[in-house]
Amino acid sequence: SLALLDDDRILCSRALDHDRKTTQALAVEMQDALAAHDWTPRSIDLVAVARGPGSFTGIRIAVTTAKTLAYATGSAIIAVDTLQVIAAAAPTESAPIWSVLDAQRGQVFAARYARSDTGELDELQAARVWDFESWSDSLQTGDYVTGPALARYAEQLPAEIAPVDPAHWAPQATWVGRLALADYQAGRRDDVWQ
Repeated sequence: SLALLDDDRILCSRALDHDRKTTQALAVEMQDALAAHDWTPRSIDLVAVARGPGSFTGIRIAVTTAKTLAYATGSAIIAVDTLQVIAAAAPTESAPIWSVLDAQRGQVFAARYARSDTGELDELQAARVWDFESWSDSLQTGDYVTGPALARYAEQLPAEIAPVDPAHWAPQATWVGRLALADYQAGRRDDVWQ
């Protein structure tokens, strides 16, 4: 997906057309979104991108596109963790929350978060790859779970564990932008070459 934000205001949010190759769909959707809001590439102050974990090809395309756009326009660039993006989209009452992505072969990428009093996400368990059963056994009563891995594993969660609404499972560009914007406003800048 991609989104345009004007500070905290979402101007547009678009899902990519999965009938076309990602590289073709991304370029066209970016061009259309900018044109629809009378933006030129040079009017972009910050390019935000999810850095993974996730699909190797998808992450590679997204990061390369973001780096190229930031370099060509002189924009700042900030990469955010995909698991944090997924956790941020969960309803605020869902805490503590595990964010999970399918790592294939019976494994998941998982990280555990809680919301601070200010609404910021605090990482309680750093992201790592788990065997699904080991991760599932580590869940505690009161934990919530979100993320695309639930499409495969929701039925196998312990009975006392609550998955959030499936509408919040996928990482969304609006949350990538919101998290990156908060970091940007706090003074963070990533190196386009790194």
